[in-house]
Amino acid sequence: MYKQLIFQIRFKGMLMLYFVYVLNFATFVSFFCSELIF
Repeated sequence: MYKQLIFQIRFKGMLMLYFVYVLNFATFVSFFCSELIF
């Protein structure tokens, strides 16, 4: 039970980190593309 709770928290943390990473990457790519176009 206790190990399952720790695993769940760790899994949610990894999901949040991945989401933030993808969001930052998308922002960087859109900024880079706009710099190339204009």
